[in-house]
Amino acid sequence: MKMEYHSAVLLKETVDGLDVKPEGVYVDVTFGGGGHSREILNRLGSQGKLYAFDQDTDALYNTIDDDRFTLINENFRFIKRFLKFHGVKKVDGILADFGVSSHQFDVAERGFSTRFEADLDMRMNQDIALSAFEVVNTYEEEDLKEQISREFKKHHVISREVDSKIRIEAAEIELFCKQQLRKERKVGLAQILLHGSTDEVQSKVKTIRSAFESGVSFEELAKQHSADSSAKSSGGKLGIFKPADLLAEIGEVTNNLEPGQISQVVQTNLGNHLLYIYKEEFAEGLDCSNLKTEQETNYSNALYAQKRGALLDIYMDELFACANIEIKDPENSGLPASSSLPVVEKENINCQARRMMVLPQKKKKKKVQRKN
Repeated sequence: MKMEYHSAVLLKETVDGLDVKPEGVYVDVTFGGGGHSREILNRLGSQGKLYAFDQDTDALYNTIDDDRFTLINENFRFIKRFLKFHGVKKVDGILADFGVSSHQFDVAERGFSTRFEADLDMRMNQDIALSAFEVVNTYEEEDLKEQISREFKKHHVISREVDSKIRIEAAEIELFCKQQLRKERKVGLAQILLHGSTDEVQSKVKTIRSAFESGVSFEELAKQHSADSSAKSSGGKLGIFKPADLLAEIGEVTNNLEPGQISQVVQTNLGNHLLYIYKEEFAEGLDCSNLKTEQETNYSNALYAQKRGALLDIYMDELFACANIEIKDPENSGLPASSSLPVVEKENINCQARRMMVLPQKKKKKKVQRKN
């Protein structure tokens, strides 16, 4: 049975922004009716993969029968953990369409809408026992205090184990600033385009590198060896670009390429490319060694978030290593079998110190209405 959901707004324009690579790995963290996921699958090749998240069990009725597709019935805040379960270490794009679905407003029993007479429910995940109705009608003041206390204690553990270990030095802020500037830089990019078999290309590359090291300019080498007909007049120069605006394969290599260096061979559907940066342009008016207060604060906050994310990943990996995980029903859980879970080494991990406090919930008291 398929659930009726709203049609995704700006569907093609949104997926266009992902710049889907046919063999890429993508994640739709708000699956819902599956409109975005279907459009992504339409653009993926046979080796591409799409993982989708939705904690609402109604979304399971819209699952897509496609070997390239995996629907995970969980909150996407656990995205790293579940992708790790599925052996995914890196993705090419993530799509998120935040908000409540019209489906959840249109079904009275879901308790989101003021248009209907129904219990206040408001659970995105119907398998969760606690609803807004129960909180409003049965929770005593002490119950609410306990729930809030539990949240504070979880945050306290994270603060103690992660946040307290983060230090930001002035030199780090300056370096981080320069790294961000580098990501936003524009480069004058030149290329030598090579065609032929693998052996032929390797032979040409060896000849080009040898000549370059002996002092022949990249421009001259492009005129001599490039399969691009325009190189005869341009010397291989393509123009000024931001690396992010280039083909993904070329942009990634360009982002890490220093001026005056010849890249490794980059393969695209156009052929084999040797890349060269002949010019760099950076944002004007920003001196990383003498930042204004607002600029320094922004870079410091961004660096803090980066460090916190990395430390939190390490902490969660340590908890994972110390946990005893058994998946009894992988077919219906959306998870792989226990035997295929990643192995995390326990060496140098103090598992006793990694136990998070889990407090038992108190039984909630029901209010008894007295008859007059």
